[in-house]
Amino acid sequence: MGSRLFAEDPSGIAPALVGSWAVGVAWADRPPTIGPVRVGRELVVGGELKHADLRITIGAAELEYRSTSVPGSTPIDPIQGLQNAMRLAESRLAGDLFATVGPDLFVLDGPLTYFALAGPVVGMIKRQNRPYLKPDQTPILAALRLGERTPVFCIGEQRLERFSWYARIGTRRPIDGTMTGIVRLETSTATGIDFARQLADLTSAVLPGFATEWRRDPRAPQNLYPVAQLERELHHRLGDKVLIKRAIESALWSDND
Repeated sequence: MGSRLFAEDPSGIAPALVGSWAVGVAWADRPPTIGPVRVGRELVVGGELKHADLRITIGAAELEYRSTSVPGSTPIDPIQGLQNAMRLAESRLAGDLFATVGPDLFVLDGPLTYFALAGPVVGMIKRQNRPYLKPDQTPILAALRLGERTPVFCIGEQRLERFSWYARIGTRRPIDGTMTGIVRLETSTATGIDFARQLADLTSAVLPGFATEWRRDPRAPQNLYPVAQLERELHHRLGDKVLIKRAIESALWSDND
């Protein structure tokens, strides 16, 4: 959640972004239990321009946006800076919980870009924007039945190298495309191929039991009930975006007086 801005000083003008992020944990109980939640608020300024932290007031509440600078000067650079802050916070939270709780299976909503611990940790990618199989291998996806997976393959390079596989966790209707109900999962290559195959079997067997239904979740059936519950809680923790945007505009206007 954020508002796009422009920052300027004698050295130049660059795009900026006032944004918020929230990360948390949902335990796979019935109903899901929400664990620790962390919220961050950032003022990300492009072009390596400097700016003071931004403080806004909404009623009796005061919100502080920590100012950071990023080197790029395109509109996408502050957005990436905010996303990087969120992913880093997500990986730290996951690392803390993994070290203290030691769950049988830890599923992160998204790729393991910042989190590469060896163990029962997998990243789940719901939206497939990039093909990882060769054209002559793609027919296997259409043939996957509920609870089935592809063989494990390797993606990435050097420190970002991961084992990955596709699994069907939800059924598709006659009008749906091949990828409906299919997610891609990945784990660190530090686990070793044998353990990665065990994780692939485990996720293929377990995750279909948590896939959301069409009438309850617009992202069904690729989403999971614990993830959907967590997303609702995180949106609540971020606050009302209309009130926050008005408060940001008021604070910036006051600074210019």
